[in-house]
Amino acid sequence: MITKRMVGIALMGLGLLIVIATVAVDLAGVGKWRGFGPSQQAAVAVGLAVLLAGAAMIPLGDRPA
Repeated sequence: MITKRMVGIALMGLGLLIVIATVAVDLAGVGKWRGFGPSQQAAVAVGLAVLLAGAAMIPLGDRPA
């Protein structure tokens, strides 16, 4: 059975992966913008939102998802 804690941990991992991938793309210099372009800013915002949503689910414990 999948619990809310497990879903929260998975969402936190996904959000962290999105943020890390976005920063890695910027460091690799992909794209036409210098620094963080608007798409990268949106991707970081989405990644942080997913990470925070996951963090909010962890305290719900072992209740079924």
